[in-house]
Amino acid sequence: MFKINNKKYNKGPVPYEAGGFRSGFTIIEMLVVLAIFAVMSSIIIFNYPKFQAQIDIKNTATDVALQIVQAQRDAVNGKLNGTKIVQDPWKPSYGVYFSKLSKFTGKYNTNEYSNKGFIYYIDSYNFSSIYGCFFNSDVSSSSNECLNQFIMQKGIYVSNLVVNCNNGSNISLDTLDINFTRPTSSPKILDQSSLLDPRPSYCASSSGINYAEITLHSPQNLDAYIDIYASGRVQIK
Repeated sequence: MFKINNKKYNKGPVPYEAGGFRSGFTIIEMLVVLAIFAVMSSIIIFNYPKFQAQIDIKNTATDVALQIVQAQRDAVNGKLNGTKIVQDPWKPSYGVYFSKLSKFTGKYNTNEYSNKGFIYYIDSYNFSSIYGCFFNSDVSSSSNECLNQFIMQKGIYVSNLVVNCNNGSNISLDTLDINFTRPTSSPKILDQSSLLDPRPSYCASSSGINYAEITLHSPQNLDAYIDIYASGRVQIK
């Protein structure tokens, strides 16, 4: 006997079923993908200026820290500058000078001394200060201790200078001079507002200086901090 199979066969296109196969995307799926892409792109574009500003201020802080380390290295290694007179060839001093003043108001009233940059100098006569650096005269002169002037870009400037004492107190400064003399890698932390009256100690003698902090500020209201410890360690945060 024959068994009759009554199952009907559809000779047309096979409809989609679970486990079946179909190719391409529907219009709805494409619209969803494009919508997700548009949202992600708008988020990236909106946050890019702030992201770039964060990179700019961190890079500037790194450049400042590296220049301080360069002064430390040059002093410890006894580097001699061929264009400058050095009083004691065995221990030339090097330093980096900062000001939070928009225009320098000390003895040498020039725009070069400002919160928009900093100065790298050689301390030929071991005055432990920037006293022999004159940017309003011939920089190439052997009697001028200025080596280089750095101007910060992207509107970044020095907004604050602070000395932190070991007892926890903070002292705000208008200017800050970080000076290194061979053979020690520890800095002399000075306030050179008057240039002729360096004050090497701000904290009580029983306390001492813990670190000096330089604050950089950007037009996007971002801050970066460079800490110079009494031990000679330089840290960015």
